[in-house]
Amino acid sequence: MKAWIEGPKRTGPWKVRWRELVDGAMSKKASRSFTNKADAEAERDAVDLRLANLAALRPNPRDALMSLTTVLARWRESSLAGGRVRTPYADEVVGILTALCERQGWKHTNDITAAAIEQWRTAKDRGHSKPTAMLKSLLRWARANLRQPIDPQVLELPTRKPAPRPPPDLLTHEQVAAIVARAYTFGEGVGAAIEHLSLFGCRPVDLCRLCVSDWNRRTRTLTLRDTKSNTRPSHPINGPFENHAKRLDRLTLGRAPDAPLFVSPTGSAWKTDPKGCARQMVDWYQIHITDHIPGLLRSQRGIQCLKDYAITTLDSVDVDDRTKSLFTGHRTLGVFARYKTTNRERAEDALRKLSRAKTQKTRGKVGA
Repeated sequence: MKAWIEGPKRTGPWKVRWRELVDGAMSKKASRSFTNKADAEAERDAVDLRLANLAALRPNPRDALMSLTTVLARWRESSLAGGRVRTPYADEVVGILTALCERQGWKHTNDITAAAIEQWRTAKDRGHSKPTAMLKSLLRWARANLRQPIDPQVLELPTRKPAPRPPPDLLTHEQVAAIVARAYTFGEGVGAAIEHLSLFGCRPVDLCRLCVSDWNRRTRTLTLRDTKSNTRPSHPINGPFENHAKRLDRLTLGRAPDAPLFVSPTGSAWKTDPKGCARQMVDWYQIHITDHIPGLLRSQRGIQCLKDYAITTLDSVDVDDRTKSLFTGHRTLGVFARYKTTNRERAEDALRKLSRAKTQKTRGKVGA
């Protein structure tokens, strides 16, 4: 049911009228009078939007109104069966949203209104960006696949992100060389793993999941498995990186295809947690490697700094983002902007290049 305008066509005044369901009965409503027809039309459009939102939140008698617990279970089952997400991420979504809905008292999809989300986000200064994105995705899926009523305004809410932290200084070539050299003191398997992160920038958890069979000795290609993006990108390791390829040859020689390609200092596979994080490798790396490298800032000691280094290096030699994704396992190409960083040495090099360019330009003018 749409709102309409009543009043003389040319002179006014005009009123907006509409019918609205109140306590199960249809009631006729009217706005205040408007002397400007444009104002009346704007009021009519606002009423239409409000009525459409109310209608969207009203369950269809032909469709069963499901609990959010059921909706989440159905989403998980469908997403895993369709290969859209991996089990750790599906479990993370279900866990986060179940806890959130219980705290907020949301029992059905039509309880999650734009006003309810804004009230929750106002009370929670940080940590709401990821759950908001998850909620919007779930509600969009529930409307399309389960015909559940949702507030359309929720899908228009911006996923507010906290201000990004400044990236740490990029590791220098000398610092990375010292990091890799120390890692090799714990064995070739450990050293090769850390070296691989510094060369190609894949996620540490993807490195932990690699098996012997993922290295093809004949074609000299490595294939990532069980990535966050649910893809299996392959990339070559040869030419200038033949020494690294030969290390992979030695690490895979005579071992079972399903054995871990890279092992921990104890000789066993690196452990990953249920959320899909390489917590064991991350903690070990800082405690046993970067905490022992002189001159490193605290912000440079995390294992993600190797990812920054690798992606920035690839970017400096003009490797396009789609090709980078073959090495790193990322599907969303925009993510690379977060990992590109710099340091004082690169800034000084830029000044030298700028100085040379100005000198050449000045000489050209003098010659002319």
